[in-house]
Amino acid sequence: MNNANSPAPALSRGLDILDIISKNGSIGFNDIVEKVNLNSSSVNRLLKVLLQYGYIAKNSGNKYEPGLKAYALAQKESSWRTLINQCNPILRELNESFGVTSILVGYGEKEMICLDKSANVDNISLMDQGKTLRNYLSRPWGIIFLSELKEPELSKFIEYSIPFTKEKTIVPERSTIDSFLDFFKKNGYADDMGIITKKTRRISVPVYNHNNKLMASISIGTFSDYLTDKLRLNVINYLKESSKNILPAP
Repeated sequence: MNNANSPAPALSRGLDILDIISKNGSIGFNDIVEKVNLNSSSVNRLLKVLLQYGYIAKNSGNKYEPGLKAYALAQKESSWRTLINQCNPILRELNESFGVTSILVGYGEKEMICLDKSANVDNISLMDQGKTLRNYLSRPWGIIFLSELKEPELSKFIEYSIPFTKEKTIVPERSTIDSFLDFFKKNGYADDMGIITKKTRRISVPVYNHNNKLMASISIGTFSDYLTDKLRLNVINYLKESSKNILPAP
């Protein structure tokens, strides 16, 4: 790999690393250094950038693998693309018929990405399409992911999420997180009850694949004053019924 003639050498090296990771599927740091023919400090800096923007991820074996953004943007015929195509009409219906902003969030091992969005011009924005997020504690779609974890993994993951939560908002008490988890397990949807972010309400339902594995969630966000009891029940019913018919490939 020769980037000497590249107009953007750092970008070229980053793309080389992304290509290596994509071809290997899962690869350790030392193997990347050897294949890319750069010193370890340079490789480490490039990996941090790729991690930050969601193009790669670290798995439980501390190896690097393609991230959610790489999947969502590059694999047009993948299960992500199928999922987006299936969910887009649901997002638009939530926007146009209920007047709320809706998003589709996909899950990786330690990050989430907004795969699709239908923003209502008169309501809140929620999460930008294509944005990756590691703040699981103050979002109902994060609570859905946490519900899949058992102790001690749950406590470890909460600790992992705290620094990312502090960047944007307050960190909920563990008792609040547990109450959100209990609510989801009893009701089949997650609801922040409007207590995390002032004057806004966010509600999420899970999307499972054919193997009953959590793959994504569909969420809505709105101003709290807009969400009357009748509208809230109608939105929740629509979310639950619509998500039942989505069965993306494994």
